[in-house]
Amino acid sequence: MTITQRLRIYVQPPVRLKPKALDLCIKRFHFCGPPLAEIAFIGVHEIIDDKYLSNFPNLRYLLCPATGLNHIQQGLLSTRGIKLYSLRDCMDEIKTTTSTTELTFMLILLLMRQGHRLQSSLRNKLEFNRLDYEGHELSKYSVGIIGFGRIGSGVYRIIKALGASVKVWDIDTQKLQSIPSEDQAKSMRSLLNNSQIISLHVNLSKDTFGLINSHAFSEMQESVFLINTARAELVDQESLYHALLSDKLQGYASDVHWNEEGSIKFDERLVELREGGKNIYLTPHIGGCTHEATEHTQHIILSHFLRQAYPNQIS
Repeated sequence: MTITQRLRIYVQPPVRLKPKALDLCIKRFHFCGPPLAEIAFIGVHEIIDDKYLSNFPNLRYLLCPATGLNHIQQGLLSTRGIKLYSLRDCMDEIKTTTSTTELTFMLILLLMRQGHRLQSSLRNKLEFNRLDYEGHELSKYSVGIIGFGRIGSGVYRIIKALGASVKVWDIDTQKLQSIPSEDQAKSMRSLLNNSQIISLHVNLSKDTFGLINSHAFSEMQESVFLINTARAELVDQESLYHALLSDKLQGYASDVHWNEEGSIKFDERLVELREGGKNIYLTPHIGGCTHEATEHTQHIILSHFLRQAYPNQIS
């Protein structure tokens, strides 16, 4: 296929196009800087606001290979006549992408097997007592999954395969029709009451902002493991600190953070708690950061854009 007129594209650092996406761009676009760009290809850490867009006087399209879009002021795009293309437009095509699902599972196991202590034991001791590092078997625990989209459903299948008890809650009850009724939580409160492990997989919106707050923590059992690979703002910061300090939580793992656009990415108080021995894992928003997922999603969003924006110019 050929496009009769090449568009000018800017790829926002630190985004690096994988070979398949790079080859497509070389064939279909001209690379350029912000002043001339008609298309901006961005990642998840760049805040798209008036200050950012002021660098792009000719911008017509914004391409983001992600499903979480809270870093983009979409209303501002509309007023400027800029069309947004994201993975939310291509959900069927990313069903096979399992990177965030796998990371969630890894974080659950690290929390339960005291992974935060294991490497330090090797550095600090040449001798060790294996009984000092007893963990827990996931299959003996009750797991609560909040949100049953692509990632939540993937985590559900893995946990079920290990024989653990699982309850799922989603504000959209229709999403739960594909699983047995005994795995469907009647309410979020019921899930919080009965889960020893809680994993968050809902989109961030005005309705879900601060979903896990002091009231939610009060509904949880004692010594719960909490995992968040969705968006940091789903959890109220101060309530989280209190839950960790009071041992309401015996472990917390998050791939998402409140200040991802700032100079300090990780919350300093959480880092201090981890260094003080708390069972905490903080990863730098790497859920979708695998070679396979990046290659796949970059190519998907570029191909989707070409099909939708320029169907009459492709032969």
